[in-house]
Amino acid sequence: MEFKNKPYKHQLEYHNRYARREAFALLADMGTGKTFMIINNIAELYSSGDCDSALIFAPNGVHTNWTLIELKKHMPDFVKYNAVAWQSSETIKFKNELENIFKPQDGKLRIFTMNWEALQTKRGYDTALKFCETSGKLFIVGDESHNIKNPSSKRFKALMKLKPYSKWRRIMTGTPSDGCPFDFFSQFQFLDESILQTNSFYSFKSEYAELLPSEHRTIQRIAGNKVKWLANDISIIKTNCNHVFKLLSQGNNENLITQGETLINIVEAGEYEKIQKQIEKINALFDRKIQSKGKTFCFMLFNEINTIIANHNAKIARLSSSHRMPQIVERDDDGKPKYKNIDRLTKLISPHSYRVLKSECLDLPEKIYKNIFFELSKEQKAVYKKAEDELRLEFENTEIPIHRLTLITKLAQITSGYFISPTEALPIKIEGDNPKLNA
Repeated sequence: MEFKNKPYKHQLEYHNRYARREAFALLADMGTGKTFMIINNIAELYSSGDCDSALIFAPNGVHTNWTLIELKKHMPDFVKYNAVAWQSSETIKFKNELENIFKPQDGKLRIFTMNWEALQTKRGYDTALKFCETSGKLFIVGDESHNIKNPSSKRFKALMKLKPYSKWRRIMTGTPSDGCPFDFFSQFQFLDESILQTNSFYSFKSEYAELLPSEHRTIQRIAGNKVKWLANDISIIKTNCNHVFKLLSQGNNENLITQGETLINIVEAGEYEKIQKQIEKINALFDRKIQSKGKTFCFMLFNEINTIIANHNAKIARLSSSHRMPQIVERDDDGKPKYKNIDRLTKLISPHSYRVLKSECLDLPEKIYKNIFFELSKEQKAVYKKAEDELRLEFENTEIPIHRLTLITKLAQITSGYFISPTEALPIKIEGDNPKLNA
């Protein structure tokens, strides 16, 4: 294929080896030309009649950059295309552009770019869906795909609904994970659900992390907060404990009376998890040699309470071992999460991804730094001179670096065509031309 710009070695390797893979991950560092690779990938498929449209999701602002700059810079000249960037405002011009992009383009490639946030709105999703429905051989791109690493997010769920309309899928990011293996799940689910050999995020987490067991006190506490006490059970516990206290108060054992008072206080405070231990203390104080009607009645009341508490704890145990509980990763002595089977995850992902490190791209050019000079407009000069005079004395009388930097920033704002006033909620625009923006 004829490129508009000469590709680097790693870009050519991607094109020759992976351009015709239906689903693939381009995990390349920033500055290695991911956008170049994807644009030419689309062009290659378009040239052979295997792609008629492309839907590109990217961070807000970056999606516009695709349409206005990157496509013009890298799309080969032989590709005739019509590109539209999503915008939140419903202008007449944008409505007309949308209506046009939904129609057949007489052989032209149709390209629609959207920001990730738009996918979370009904209007944005409906528009994306309509573009998908009017496409035949659709190429969907997830730029900075770590934006969908949360499988419970609205944007990921919306993207998965659009997935069946696509013939080709790509994710592209230099940071697929921040060190947590869970970040890979949703990104590769979008590509192909068979890659990770599970459709369950619950199972995926169990496979790649040491999780707190169901009997761990943290899990038990969470489950305990979720299982509510039944009103009838609480009523029985309170009634029985009051009966016990009355029986104990009729005797002359001060220790029993004191422990009975403690039992009542525990119940009144709603600390039902402490009741069984308190019952054990009271039982231990009963004289084992003496059988009495009151003692037997206390034991009967205690048994009923213990049965209620046992049933409640059984509910907690069932919940703590169910899928309804959060999966909490264990941590080592240094506080680091305990992940596992990372080698296995790498083996599953590797055949479906191309990893490019900037340090390995030896033919990349060095960064170029360039000074651009411009003249302030007449209006900017007037505002700048006034601010400079006002700030000079304040600058010279402070030794605090952060304070000095703040003063300099105020002058830099003016060179950009605006300034911030403490009396105004929004920045104040300086009238007239903006030479810096033009430059």
